[in-house]
Formats: sequence, structure tokens, C-alpha cells
Amino acid sequence: MIPALVSSTLFLVGYVVFKVHMNDWLTVSLLLIGTSFAATGLGMLLVSLVRTRAQITPVVSLVVLVTSAIGGAWWPLFLEPTWMQQLASDVGGLQRVLTNVKTRGGWSEWQLGVLLEEMLTPEQFAKNMKTRDDTDERVEFAIKLPGDENGAPVWLPIDAKFPMEHYERLTTAQENGDSTLVEAAMKTLETQLKRCAKDICEKYINPPKTTDFALLFLPSEGLYAEAIRRVGLVQNVQRDCRVTFVGPTTLAALLNSLQMGFRTLAIQRRSSEVWNLLATVKTEFGKFGDALSAVKEKIDQASRKMEDVDVRSRVITKKLRDVEELPSNPQPMLSNLLPGEDDDGRAE
Repeated sequence: MIPALVSSTLFLVGYVVFKVHMNDWLTVSLLLIGTSFAATGLGMLLVSLVRTRAQITPVVSLVVLVTSAIGGAWWPLFLEPTWMQQLASDVGGLQRVLTNVKTRGGWSEWQLGVLLEEMLTPEQFAKNMKTRDDTDERVEFAIKLPGDENGAPVWLPIDAKFPMEHYERLTTAQENGDSTLVEAAMKTLETQLKRCAKDICEKYINPPKTTDFALLFLPSEGLYAEAIRRVGLVQNVQRDCRVTFVGPTTLAALLNSLQMGFRTLAIQRRSSEVWNLLATVKTEFGKFGDALSAVKEKIDQASRKMEDVDVRSRVITKKLRDVEELPSNPQPMLSNLLPGEDDDGRAE
């Protein structure tokens, strides 16, 4: 009974002092009754394990410390390890980041940049790009798309927005189950999203330098789900402002599709280059065939000349067949008429 009274007191103080909302009091009552039975069962277990009051005192202290540490109550932070203290500090820092408008916008932009860097190459998108010449406004990111025949690209603007205050107001109303507050918070969020879409349309959409539509990146899947669940919101924003809502998952799927398109386009361009190369090779091969035919003709002419020479050689050989051949070391036939030489051919 005592644990139930203690828990009831804690819930009551939280509700009155700290404005902790209890959505279902019946569930809270069942939770208190269950806590009472659990505490009674734990007490009976301890009584069955120990025999004396002196033995049960340290066991009870240990149980109280363990349950307090698990429940997060009555446990000083400085008793925790260093990494636990650092984690508590990081959680507080994250809360400050999410409640600061400027810092929250930087966090949304960082998340968008990480997605683009993971899915695309650095040459396929640009950061802080100026899309209009009549203003100094720069869109956070723009995806480079294939342009006209002159090679000028077309840019797809993407801007990140995170209306966290309106989204938190909506989630709080949904948790409280107040349909009136839910509808009012949803209308406020819808108005804020339309204002963001109109701002993107007026500042960044500039055909033909950019596409005739832009993307509004919502860094939270819950916020994106609330935006597309609102009847008519997506269609009205697309029709009036030419802006499309995308969440992290939707943007990743879109970037994956664009990446596949870029690869297909690159393959087509390479195929065209290969086709032109084959056409050039075909032309050169025709010229090579003509040169080869000319060489063959010259070789045939030389072969015919060789045949003529062979015929002449056989004719000459036939004519000289009856002519007596000279010895290999002929002697002079008129040696007596050669003065000044003896029989050995030496001069006197």
C-alpha cells in the first residue's frame, strides 16, 4: 500500500506543480495498482531470502539504489561515469539547437547537404547558388540537370525548412487528444508551410536557368507526414507555388532516380561517341581497302613482268643450247703471238 501512496503522490505533484498531463487516468490507476503488487511481491521475495533484520537492511538499500538508478530519480549526475555526464550535456545541447531558429536552420541545411553528398557527385549539385540576376538571394542547394544543346545546365532548387514550433504545438495537441487544438495547430502549420513555399517560388524559381518547380525539404519524417496528410495542401502548393514537399526518405529516393538518369545519359553519350568512332573506322577501312587493291594491282603487274622475263630467259637459253661452252680456266689460243711472256705466262 505504501508504494501506491508514494507513486500517487509523485503523480499528483507532477500534475499540479510541473503540469504533467495524464492522458488516461484509468491507465495511471492500473499502473499504480501494478506497482503496488510488484513492490509487495519484491518484499515477500526479500523476506524469504533473509532471516534477520540486520541482513535485510543492506539488501533493501541496494534494491533502492538500483531501482532509483533505473527510474532516473534521486541519483546525482556527478556520481555517473564521465561518458554519462557528457551524454547528458549533449542532450541539453541538442535541445538548445532545436529551440534556436538560426541554429535549427543550419542543422536542416547540414542534413540536406549530407544527403546530397551521399547520393550525388560534387559536380552534380551546387551550394548557395544565385538563381536570379535581379536579387542577391541564394538557394541553399541546387541540383545540376542536363540542359539545352549548347551545354548550359538547368538547376533544380532545393531549400530546407523546419517550422519546429508549429510542429511541436501540433504534436502536443495530438498527445492531449484535443481535436480543437489539433485543428488549430494544423492550420497554423499549413499556413507556415505555404508561406515557406511562396518564399521559395518568388526567390529561387527562374526558368530557363532553373526548372519551373522547386523542392522544399522537411528534415523530419513526422513533419513531412503531417504535411502530406493535410488534404489539399500538397496539391495547392504544387499548383500555386510550383513547390514539392520532400522528406529525408522521399528525397533519397528522388536523388537515386536522378542518379540512375545521369548514368543512363552518360551511357547514351558514350554510345554516341562509340558510334561516331565506328563510323570513322569504317571510312578509314574503305580507304585501306582501296590502297590494298592498288598494291595488289602493282604486285600483279610485277608478276606478269616476271613471267615475261622468264619466257625471254627460256628463249635465250634455247638459242644458246648448241653453242659450245668455254672451259672454266681457258688457255690463250694464240700464245705464240703474245711477245714478252713465257709458257708460264711470266714476262721476260
